[in-house]
Amino acid sequence: MHRKIVIILLAILVFTRLWRLDFPSHHYFDEVYHAFTAQQMLHGNKMAWEWWNTPPAGFAYEWTHPPLAKFGMVLGMKLVGDSALGWRLPGAILGILSGLLLYAICYRLSANKTTSLIALFLYTFDGLPLVMSRIGMNDIYIIFFVLLSLYLLLSRRIFLASIALGLALASKWSGLYFIPIYLFFVVRSKKFIYVLIPPLVYLAVYLPFFISGHSVNQFIELQKQMWWYHTRLKATHSYSSPAISWPIMYRPVWAFVEYSQKSTANIYIQGNPLIWWFGLMAIAVATWRRRPVLPLVGYYIFLLPWIISPRIMFIYHYFPSAIFMYLILADLARSLSKPIQIGLGVLIVFTWIIFSPRFFGISIPNQYLQYLLWFPSWH
Repeated sequence: MHRKIVIILLAILVFTRLWRLDFPSHHYFDEVYHAFTAQQMLHGNKMAWEWWNTPPAGFAYEWTHPPLAKFGMVLGMKLVGDSALGWRLPGAILGILSGLLLYAICYRLSANKTTSLIALFLYTFDGLPLVMSRIGMNDIYIIFFVLLSLYLLLSRRIFLASIALGLALASKWSGLYFIPIYLFFVVRSKKFIYVLIPPLVYLAVYLPFFISGHSVNQFIELQKQMWWYHTRLKATHSYSSPAISWPIMYRPVWAFVEYSQKSTANIYIQGNPLIWWFGLMAIAVATWRRRPVLPLVGYYIFLLPWIISPRIMFIYHYFPSAIFMYLILADLARSLSKPIQIGLGVLIVFTWIIFSPRFFGISIPNQYLQYLLWFPSWH
């Protein structure tokens, strides 16, 4: 029975990540930075690497993050064409694989199939990993490589875990928050030489930067520009939100809209409210009990730095912490009776179905749209 449920969840995971993946057919939200820059890289435009260039109106060269995610999008476009499907497909695949890794990590930590099944269920029916797997941005890339590194650490394959961490750092600098967990396993293994691998992998990912004619000094200056951007960014945005508000899902991000006469299609970056609110209660209980230790550390280690961050922030920055929240909630849910587990699971699926038009950009009557705006801050 357990195997059948896992197969069903994986089938749902695959379907929801790939269905209508080419909609909208144009750039939306931060794809005008990430996917656009990947397109420029695809066509050999070296300006995509350079912070001093002026991009076309409505777009921007995305040099503020390391390039690995953009390389993934380039690969997707080489496989299926320079299109929305091309730049989104690799992220969708990583979104599927991330669910498998989460299941495997949970089993490594708990040695319990039920707990692992619940963790996979929560990941499958939450909106945040769904939407972020289906957009041409770098967040699902760092999630995948952090999860891969963690799984390899738990499997005592420190060398491979070090490579995975390097790839996480080459996707997004917030992979740095994972380093304390990584160092714990390295120290325990006494293989200290492996700490050199992540920075070497990070440097290796920039090989195309050097091949395209850029110098070492320009590489160093690029890293400085990235640091200054993230530490000095004072911009405002109507859908930004402070990190302290993320766990209650105070301010989802309105990423896409398409109006019709009596209906509207939206894509919102948000979670499943029931998962997030039950998850917040689980985190409170776990914090009081101080277990499960590793998921609890992972949750806070990816959240607390954002609370003191000076830059503009959005709810999708909560994604890494949400991954550990699923593990924490699964650990707590395991102790519930079967009828309660099933009842909560039905409610979670029902809530996911209700909100699914906001995840896929499905056009719905405007009256129905109003029902989904539970709080004024969700407008």
